Amino acid sequence: MSRILLADDSPQALRLAEQILTSQGIEVVSVTDGAIALRRLSDVNPDLLITDVYLPSKNGFELARFLRSQPEYRHVPVIFAAAPADEFDEQDAKNAGADAVLRKPFGFSAAQRS
Repeated sequence: MSRILLADDSPQALRLAEQILTSQGIEVVSVTDGAIALRRLSDVNPDLLITDVYLPSKNGFELARFLRSQPEYRHVPVIFAAAPADEFDEQDAKNAGADAVLRKPFGFSAAQRS
């Protein structure tokens, strides 16, 4: 089973992402703060990090840079989750270590619901 560390300060985004991912058989560990995400890395040992771009304490850029700087986490893919109003340069996200940018709101496709 895959394990995802999900960092987002929006309770609604967390709930929806958890629902989507767990329905696909993925284990999700959710946190609401970037500093907490860093502290949980060693015990979660995620296969993927999905992080909001803007979080309290440590933002998505800082989390991605940290993962890329650590040999034990360098292999973990990082996806930035960004609200439509979040303004940032996607190239800056890639330069920080993000593998992809996913725009909110998250949603199920018709094929996923059946």
